[in-house]
Amino acid sequence: MAGTSGIRSAMEALADQFNLKIVDDNKKEESSSESEGAATPSTETPAKEVDPALEGATVGSISNIKDLYQGPEDSQGRAQWLDKYPEDAEEAAENEETEKYAFIARKTKCFTGRKKFDIDSIIVNSPKVKEVLGEVFEKYPGVTCTLDRLVFAAPFEPFVHRWSEFKEAVEEERDPLTRTHLGLLHKLLSQELKDTIKALEDYVLHGVTTFEHVWAIFHPGCTVYCRSGGVPTALSFYSGSYESGQCGKYFELTLEPIGWNGTAFGRGTERVAIYSFTGTRPIKDLSACPLSFHPEQDGIRAALVRRGKKYEELAGYHYKAYVHDSAMHRKIHRKSTDKNSGTKE
Repeated sequence: MAGTSGIRSAMEALADQFNLKIVDDNKKEESSSESEGAATPSTETPAKEVDPALEGATVGSISNIKDLYQGPEDSQGRAQWLDKYPEDAEEAAENEETEKYAFIARKTKCFTGRKKFDIDSIIVNSPKVKEVLGEVFEKYPGVTCTLDRLVFAAPFEPFVHRWSEFKEAVEEERDPLTRTHLGLLHKLLSQELKDTIKALEDYVLHGVTTFEHVWAIFHPGCTVYCRSGGVPTALSFYSGSYESGQCGKYFELTLEPIGWNGTAFGRGTERVAIYSFTGTRPIKDLSACPLSFHPEQDGIRAALVRRGKKYEELAGYHYKAYVHDSAMHRKIHRKSTDKNSGTKE
């Protein structure tokens, strides 16, 4: 120990002479260990606070509603349900204040370069306008104007198909408030549908259409002319929608033929597809077209009416009879027998 102490004293004197400092490795390691221990954060998860109401509760026994919120999506579009309220959630735009307006126009950004926004849908709150629209869209499939929340979505097919009836209702309205509300709706839709309505008028004038606007020429209830199994036929148009299949995009028409089921006449369901095409095409050359657009509609209608009357006459039970000539039958039968046997009469 004495030798060690003397060596240390000599080293300290030498260090002072050259202005150096002696570091004790043992103390350095202890100090380093202490600093590392202080800098390393704890990996233990803090205990989650437990709602006192959950302690001792059995499954489904708490008289309350637990809300879960959809979390962020991963790269595959999947998301988990979380009990944490989303920080980026905004207050609902539709509330008691917005429903006081006659109409609510919900808009989306437009990227065609022709305007800033497209109208996604229109909510009708005005009771007076609902009454008028109830008459305009009478018997129009899928439109019930007596609903508390009446919503029309783009591309606003009912208004395109009944545009003339809607304009007439606006012009004939006499109640000042209702006329004002109708004027607002007419102005809003005129701006949004001007291209579609102008295109439809142009197509009707020239007897052509595009695949994009083919829906506009088929009005619910109109008579559609097509060939079913190669046979000319006329059916009532119910609805249509754009679909996609193995052969590409197509517009599917849901039609209602009239048939006899052995007991009574009734309406059935038949579907016809108009497949996608480029540019314009004569309406009469489509796989199905409104009869009113066909240049030979009068002759087609007359021929189908004649055939329909014959079809109607065959409904029910009918009995036919014929007189059987037994003598002639025996003679023919004997000739046939002799011929087969190789003998001559």
